[in-house]
Amino acid sequence: MKISKITLGTVNFGQDYGLRKKQKNKVSKKIAIKIIRRAFKSGIKSFDTSPDYGNAEKILGEALKKYNCLIATKIYIQSKKIDLNKILESINKSRKNLNKKKLDFIQIHNADKNIFKNSELKNFFLNLKKKELIKMIGATVYTQSEALACINSGWIESIQVPYNLINQEMNTKVFSLAKKKRIKIFTRSTFLKGVLTEKISFLPKQMEPLEKEIKKNLSKLNLDLKDLKQLALKFVTSNMQIDSIVLGIDNFEQLNEIIKLKKKKLSNSYLKKLSIFDSKSKLKDPRLWPFV
Repeated sequence: MKISKITLGTVNFGQDYGLRKKQKNKVSKKIAIKIIRRAFKSGIKSFDTSPDYGNAEKILGEALKKYNCLIATKIYIQSKKIDLNKILESINKSRKNLNKKKLDFIQIHNADKNIFKNSELKNFFLNLKKKELIKMIGATVYTQSEALACINSGWIESIQVPYNLINQEMNTKVFSLAKKKRIKIFTRSTFLKGVLTEKISFLPKQMEPLEKEIKKNLSKLNLDLKDLKQLALKFVTSNMQIDSIVLGIDNFEQLNEIIKLKKKKLSNSYLKKLSIFDSKSKLKDPRLWPFV
């Protein structure tokens, strides 16, 4: 199963997402299909979606019906209230939306540590593989402890974690252990919903401490805000442990920029310098943003 270095995220194809929510960020279906097909022809062969992203699954299913690619979708499971019938119903709905008899990837979304310990759930998903309803089982998590529990579960085959310029935590124990156990690594939040781009200027007052911290570190490297977006992208694409980086794209200009920059790598010595950006602030976790 081929996974491209860049995985196209589709949340913006189904709903408004990111900073400046007062302005419509959702991409029209017509433009979304064109972006998806242009991305595929440009070498992006893997796609990330969810039934919670509005019509994103259906749009992907229509756009990629005749293309040989990998699509990872998601399912949300509450560890304290597991309903196997509802899980199966969601998976079958995703199969229909994506025009696939067998799902490439099903990811347990925002999984907690109890999910990975649940033998009933484990056997249920392994049985779905035997029935050829899914090919691979993955999980998306937020914290390092959740990531390590996922990797050590023995039945999860891929992991999706937040990783970016100001949140470098996963690069210590998580990536090396995942590689050792041959678990695929997907990262997300490269631009942190726009914070690590020119959109940083639109942050509300509650986020000013994070903005000041980022600007201060840029100045230490003789850089400024115009360099931030490229630096954020090169930071993740230069990490050779990562199998694929999930990136949301709004328009063709962004797509072209990403395709152009994904081949440009930073040296190991320069990557070490970027450790100054690794923030201790709780604001690097978007779940804790005061305005969400």
